[in-house]
Amino acid sequence: RSDDNARSFKLWAHMEYPADGEYYPYKSGGFSDSDIEFLPDGSMIWFMRSTWAATTFKEWDPMYVSRSYDMGKTWTKPVRFADRGVLPRMCRFSDGTVLLSYARPGMFLRASKDGKEWTEPVTVMTAKDRSKLFDKNIEHPNFWQWCGACNNPEIISIGENNALLIYGDSYYPDVDGEAKKTVLCRTITVV
Repeated sequence: RSDDNARSFKLWAHMEYPADGEYYPYKSGGFSDSDIEFLPDGSMIWFMRSTWAATTFKEWDPMYVSRSYDMGKTWTKPVRFADRGVLPRMCRFSDGTVLLSYARPGMFLRASKDGKEWTEPVTVMTAKDRSKLFDKNIEHPNFWQWCGACNNPEIISIGENNALLIYGDSYYPDVDGEAKKTVLCRTITVV
């Protein structure tokens, strides 16, 4: 936390790991990609990734969530929110609704008014094998060929109930129908 316009910082809080005992060990020592958003009641919600393939050799593990009711000084023990959750990203609309995107494999959106009850996941990109979308036959696809995307989304509010979702797709057809890695933008409307 900085009280002098980012000239200096002091430790405000720390999130301890592991979240699930020894079931999901993280050899690098903690959570990875995360995002924090303020909720209408003034509390904060924090989503956290728990896997990193370079150290755990697993392509995905659960995503966790924690809440703070004192401006981030203390946090609840993280609990499992979804079975995956690389690069969770959130944006908040003027009516207080929070939109959450997360991914890999697949890409999903969920919305909540209070951070406690969330809609069922809306699938933006399937979590199933996408390697058949490539122009050439891949007999034994590795994870990245199977997934067909880095699935690192970004989401920003662009209006009262609209957001812009930005993500990549390695199998998006170009004008000639050939699969190319492409950055895509979609407008998401929450009703």
